[in-house]
Amino acid sequence: MDARTDASSEDYRKVRAVIDKALDDLKALGAELDPVAIPDLIERIDKAYNGNVFETEPAINNYLSQHAQTRLSGRYATFCCRGMVMPSRARVLMNSVGKSTDDAGYVQVQPGPRRTCDWQCSP
Repeated sequence: MDARTDASSEDYRKVRAVIDKALDDLKALGAELDPVAIPDLIERIDKAYNGNVFETEPAINNYLSQHAQTRLSGRYATFCCRGMVMPSRARVLMNSVGKSTDDAGYVQVQPGPRRTCDWQCSP
């Protein structure tokens, strides 16, 4: 879940109802579901998605290089600044300009020894 999720919104309630129905269906079929608490889940998700500005430019430059004959040809940085991306999205994407997976900061957004899938479930 995104840290900005509005749990009181109509959309959230609709999605939650579908998830709850699916869980109820699983239980009706005999599944035993145990609640699991994932420490710092929102922070982990935020770090993985919003903190990783290191893969975007190299990945898009690679994609654009494979489509050199299209109007999207060029480099990521100029692509973001030419008005070809919605201004609100361009502002976010500009945080990735000049970053790569070779940067020291990339290590900080990689899963450490305690990944989300490593939590302990109660017996």
